[in-house]
Amino acid sequence: MNEVVKRVFVVIFFMGLFLAAVKSQPIRIVTYKSTVLSSGDSSAIPFVHVHFENLPIGTITNSIGEFTINFNESLISENIVFSCIGFKARKILLKDAIKSNTDYDSVFLDQDITVLNEVTVLESKVDTLGYLIKKVIDKIPVNYPTERFFSKGFYRQISQNGDSASRLVEAAIDIHDPGYSKPIDKVKIKIIQFRKSNDYISYSWTRSLVKMLLGTTNDLLETYRMDFLREGNVLMNNSDGKIFTYELKLDSIVGNGNERIACITFNSGLEKISQPYFYGHVFVNLSDFAIRRIDYSWLAHPNYSFPRQNLVFYNGTVRFRKVIEYQKIGTKYYPLFMSVFEPISGVAGSAAKLQFKESFVLVNEVILERSQFSRLKKKEIEKEDEDIYEQSFPYDPEFWNTYNIVVINPVKEEDRFSLEKTQRLNEQFIKNGNRRGRK
Repeated sequence: MNEVVKRVFVVIFFMGLFLAAVKSQPIRIVTYKSTVLSSGDSSAIPFVHVHFENLPIGTITNSIGEFTINFNESLISENIVFSCIGFKARKILLKDAIKSNTDYDSVFLDQDITVLNEVTVLESKVDTLGYLIKKVIDKIPVNYPTERFFSKGFYRQISQNGDSASRLVEAAIDIHDPGYSKPIDKVKIKIIQFRKSNDYISYSWTRSLVKMLLGTTNDLLETYRMDFLREGNVLMNNSDGKIFTYELKLDSIVGNGNERIACITFNSGLEKISQPYFYGHVFVNLSDFAIRRIDYSWLAHPNYSFPRQNLVFYNGTVRFRKVIEYQKIGTKYYPLFMSVFEPISGVAGSAAKLQFKESFVLVNEVILERSQFSRLKKKEIEKEDEDIYEQSFPYDPEFWNTYNIVVINPVKEEDRFSLEKTQRLNEQFIKNGNRRGRK
């Protein structure tokens, strides 16, 4: 063997060692967590879309503006974008945003509001909010898909007992949606992967009686089907241009050009001091009359209280809150995010706190071609009267360790700490999983 050949073999040998060493290096995960605030009054901004620029990786801030993203270190030089209706989008270089492992600056967004007396809501002689809502309803068959479509999503429900998390359910799901021309109860959902913690909810002795009289519901189905624009919904059946029969008020118009969005508020009577009231917002894109987002809550009156109010309203203020946001793909708007915050039924009373649960579905992929989606078998479809926690599925740690939605949107540390009062969370998932298949 001549000298040149020897050198070639030596080079190839050391290159092989180098590549093997590189390949064996573990992937380093970096955590970025912060709070998104309004630059106007430093108030927290919920449901802000936090995502990597030009990448399908992102999460949404919680109800108090907090978010956490865990990501591969290779993305450290990417831009991260913060966007929310009513605020100007902001783009930050990720490596500049992360100061240290413990020191994170809040992210401030500027409001994007046009002064109302300088704009016209509609280029029409009938310039009323009632007329606007009627246009929204008329445009539903144009703006939202009437034909069936399919999507993949993530479901999480966290229950709370006072200030401590008391139960966790997470699922990767496939959704078969018949479209907005069909009743919402025709939506079918299949659980692809599932895991659950131990159950630390404090149940009352009347729980069995409540279940016998009222039955059980499937919170996963209830959360996705919480869609105000569907066939048979109060909004669609409303012919007088109101939201849930409540009076409307134009709060502001955000954005400019093709993305002018009217923010409309509604309530059931804040002036009725002796009783709780409904309150919410509707965000309408004025260029195509499509609703981008709706949220509404049942609230205790701020100037009136009654005995044991904390047992009816969480922290004495809110009984329930529902939010749905839509994303535009092509010319149609599809569900992006649904959130339901509500009390837990059949639980033990407390002298100070109401037990509640917060469920959300985040759609991470919409598929329009039937050939790209597998057919659902009847036994795989979630049933109306099945409590999702009481179901049993195999637990696949390998799937959850690489499932991107969970990696970038982990359970909050304080909730994890509460759930791990007797056993580590991963051990609970293993114990509560059924290795033999779905029961």
